[in-house]
Amino acid sequence: MGQTAGDGPRDEVDDLVAAWHAERPDLDVAPLQVLSRVSRLARHLDRARRAGSGVYVSPYAEAKQGISGCNAGCGMV
Repeated sequence: MGQTAGDGPRDEVDDLVAAWHAERPDLDVAPLQVLSRVSRLARHLDRARRAGSGVYVSPYAEAKQGISGCNAGCGMV
């Protein structure tokens, strides 16, 4: 993760897409970049909402209890 010259900032999704492209260059994973980023944003906003309500659930507890805001394949590209 980091920045590349001229391409702008990179994020975890860019790294996932690059890894998939290295393994399976025949697959077009570009459309999933948006879905993955929206899922990550939803998870972030859900955590912020919970923190604002006075009930904070740590990411570890969410994962352990299976209550992540994105059980339908977050990070899967």
